[in-house]
Amino acid sequence: MAKRKVHHPVSSYLDHLTFPKGLDTGFLAKYLTNIRLVMLLIITIALVGIVTFINLPKRLNPEIKIPIVTIVTVYPGAGPADVESQLTIPLEDAVRGTAGIETVQSVSRDNLSAITIQFFSGTDPDKAKDEIQSAVDTVGDLPQTAQRPTVKRLDFEDQPIWTFALTGNKSIPDLMRSSEDLADRLKDAAKIDRVITTGLETQEIVVQIEPSKLAAYGLNAFDLSQKIRAARSSFPAGTVRTEKNSFTVAIDPSVETTAQIRDLPIDVGGTVVPLGEIATVMERSKIGQQESYIETAKGIPGRTVLFYVYKTKDSNITDAGRDAKKILDQFVKEKKGEFSFSTILNTSDEITTQFSDILKEFQSTILLVALVLFLFLGLRQALISVLTVPLTFLSAFVIMQYTGMSINFLSLFAFLLSLGLLVDDTIVVVSTITSYYRSGKFTPVQAGLLTWRDTIIPIWSTTITTIWSFVPLLLASGIIGEFIKPIPIVVTATLLSSTAISVLITL
Repeated sequence: MAKRKVHHPVSSYLDHLTFPKGLDTGFLAKYLTNIRLVMLLIITIALVGIVTFINLPKRLNPEIKIPIVTIVTVYPGAGPADVESQLTIPLEDAVRGTAGIETVQSVSRDNLSAITIQFFSGTDPDKAKDEIQSAVDTVGDLPQTAQRPTVKRLDFEDQPIWTFALTGNKSIPDLMRSSEDLADRLKDAAKIDRVITTGLETQEIVVQIEPSKLAAYGLNAFDLSQKIRAARSSFPAGTVRTEKNSFTVAIDPSVETTAQIRDLPIDVGGTVVPLGEIATVMERSKIGQQESYIETAKGIPGRTVLFYVYKTKDSNITDAGRDAKKILDQFVKEKKGEFSFSTILNTSDEITTQFSDILKEFQSTILLVALVLFLFLGLRQALISVLTVPLTFLSAFVIMQYTGMSINFLSLFAFLLSLGLLVDDTIVVVSTITSYYRSGKFTPVQAGLLTWRDTIIPIWSTTITTIWSFVPLLLASGIIGEFIKPIPIVVTATLLSSTAISVLITL
């Protein structure tokens, strides 16, 4: 019985594969044999990609470019039915004629009317707010006891980049004065737009009269008030309170501390006496202000001031957070341990953590790919693959900047999603050219040209097919569409870069 000879498909293809005439005379052959041109392309991609990565805006969340305008009106003492009929319905009727509106939603509650207007994507947010404000201004029959409607534009990016609590081991007035000083320092930073504080109380100077001392000098509360005015009369700075009366006190602008007020010279029958000898002068928080507390390590709540730091629109979130941290560290250092801070939320640190995590994923992927190629193909092939992965991402950064994208948690997720796809092109090209060269029939240049001819269509077809599956995400509309837009754009940019680098550099 005759034995049947079985031919392996790859071996059979290589046995019959020949190098066609004219393939080594075209532009591609000249490009592959010019190592200087390839190195120039690699250096250009690396430099442009690094500069682009540094300049790309970094945010925690994707930028949602959908204008949303809110109208909030307070109507004290009114029930939901009255609020709806007298506020909500007239305001809705006034704004519905504005061009570009997609949806209008409203809520009528006790004392409050809230209307939310969402515009179509692409509408200028500032223009939308101005048009809504103009429409609201035309409504003239609102109740007299209702407050003026407040029109605001919802900005998804207008979020604090750092929230921290400042505490101190000294008196409450010291904490308040120092917190106000710190807030002013933060506001002066170029990359910080504003600072909002909670628990920062306004301080007042209180002159507490001791009746026995006042009687000993033959004075009454009114006489003391007049003598304080005579000593330093310029502007109001507090009150003199007794059980029955209250008097406003004015002092000179040069008086800046409580100690200086205690030393105010009071003329009593020709004898000059410091105010502190007659009354108790103290600084305290005004009554009725909101207080903030934070639990200490010992479980005891302590007074604190909360700081909400906002960056400017054009500044980088990590740079703004770094500048704010330097200012706070310098402030704590100057106070020599009198104050400490606790971070509540730091989005700039979260961005840095996300970047660190994705860099670790990049390193792991590159090492695994290099190890597999080293085991099955060789050291040179593994090193080539290690080079192409970072070049792919650097190229993708350029495309992201051109399309107006930012680096945020969703674009980083898209990069991680692309990691498993981008190495396919490199592996196909490297393994094919290695097989062709190891057959012994072709020179390195001929093996590269044959690989380009045989794999160019399959590689690009696979890339385009994969990209096409992400198109529905790009076509999604509304807030969800704007939110997930980074995924298809980043995946597309990464796969196109991977295929182009495999064809132009890996070969």
